[in-house]
Amino acid sequence: ERIPLYHRVGGLMVTLTRVDAMRVHQANWSTLALQAHPDFTQDKPLSVSRMIYCRENAQNKGCTTPTRVTMNTTIESAKQGRVRFGFENTNEESMMSFVARLHFKTGQNLTDAFIIGPDLSKTGARARILTPMTPRDDDYLSFFPFGGVGTRPAPGAGVIAEVEIPKGAHIAEMLVSLN
Repeated sequence: ERIPLYHRVGGLMVTLTRVDAMRVHQANWSTLALQAHPDFTQDKPLSVSRMIYCRENAQNKGCTTPTRVTMNTTIESAKQGRVRFGFENTNEESMMSFVARLHFKTGQNLTDAFIIGPDLSKTGARARILTPMTPRDDDYLSFFPFGGVGTRPAPGAGVIAEVEIPKGAHIAEMLVSLN
């Protein structure tokens, strides 16, 4: 039998933050989710890029220029790693905001997150840690992948850290504990 794979270690997928429309052209494309699965097993830094071609609609006016999102993963030490998202877009009017969802292996966790804005100022970023579902949860049997922002991880999985990245950010950087 074949089992469909939704991701791979070191991979990056761009999805809607939530499914709130039945048609693609009706969806809210102003904020997108970066579903990241960082790989801290490589001896060398890992880089993954995605081009996002935006759709102009009622929620995303003036969206014409694509945005390149690059995720770089590096190991700082035996106990700490770093995930860095870079955003390249020549037209600031069409920039989107993002929510980075870092899917960690069991034992890994987020220790710090910060954003570097358009003026190159560095600010702390608020992160939300989502723990895996357990059999004690009412919705334990209703887990479905790609449930959107705020969706808890599957039973037995590692935690997910969600970091909001505002419109116009150039860099978002997260420090990861590799226990």
